[in-house]
Amino acid sequence: MSYECSHNWTFLREHWRHLSHRIVAVQNRGTVMINNTDYDPHTVTNALPASEHLSNARRALIYDDDESFSEECAEALHRQGYSVEACVRQADFSAMVSDFAPEMLLLDLHIPDFDGIEALRALKTYDRKNELDVILISAAHPTLIASASALAEAYGIRLRGVLRKPFRLSQLELMIKPR
Repeated sequence: MSYECSHNWTFLREHWRHLSHRIVAVQNRGTVMINNTDYDPHTVTNALPASEHLSNARRALIYDDDESFSEECAEALHRQGYSVEACVRQADFSAMVSDFAPEMLLLDLHIPDFDGIEALRALKTYDRKNELDVILISAAHPTLIASASALAEAYGIRLRGVLRKPFRLSQLELMIKPR
């Protein structure tokens, strides 16, 4: 595989979350189908205008260590028009916030190694925090939830609300509807 081809496949992997709504299939014959048009992988970076490399969908990030719960929340977010990513580790969180630039963050407070409080501390210096709405999702004691809410306010992080686990997805859908 030539460097150019390798570079373009790397581009696809790195930008998959932004292009996935447009990429229909990767064909066995080595072409990529985007919007029902075949593209050679050598030219795939030119397949979409630069302005369309990022989806027009609103972006949401779920930071929770329960994978099945995250998937359910992601489905609810998708129904409301969000492009969704999920992560469970500190390295993933920091990178995804930076690269994905979410507008909505569902944040669990109890996560091993890097919990929701530490995630809020990391968001303190996030340059786009004014564009971010945070929903705390947790079964934590009300005192911890109140502390996290106060911390978010002190750091200038917009807290859209709190959902105590377990909650109904309809409650989440009501909370994430555009205001």
